[in-house]
Amino acid sequence: MKKHLLGLLFPLLLLTTAFEGPFQGDADLVVAALKSGNPAEVAKHFAVVVDIKFLDAPEDKIVASEKAAQKLAAFYNDYKIKGFERTAQREIGNTMYLTGKISGATKNYNITLMLMKKNAAPYHIVTLRVN
Repeated sequence: MKKHLLGLLFPLLLLTTAFEGPFQGDADLVVAALKSGNPAEVAKHFAVVVDIKFLDAPEDKIVASEKAAQKLAAFYNDYKIKGFERTAQREIGNTMYLTGKISGATKNYNITLMLMKKNAAPYHIVTLRVN
């Protein structure tokens, strides 16, 4: 009986590990960048233009990725951001929504990202909001 049970469980184990990678690849790269606490790593995933908003500051729409990277670096430095924890992720077509909490020196902040991709290209961050 144990041999039959192992014979049934082994293929199931192979199937679950085989499908893990493709569904998480792009998001895992962005999550790893956020967890690093390094704004330059996060900025590598910015689209050409980004819609960006931090806390009570006014929203900046259609900001070039270089300027968005500078704003993100300033925010990370001001609030001593050091980590990230994903709370939700949803993918609809070529759009992915990613939410979580970033850890600051004294408190945590909610972060919401919208990522988009074209064809087989990886996801790029098009919207980043911290509140």
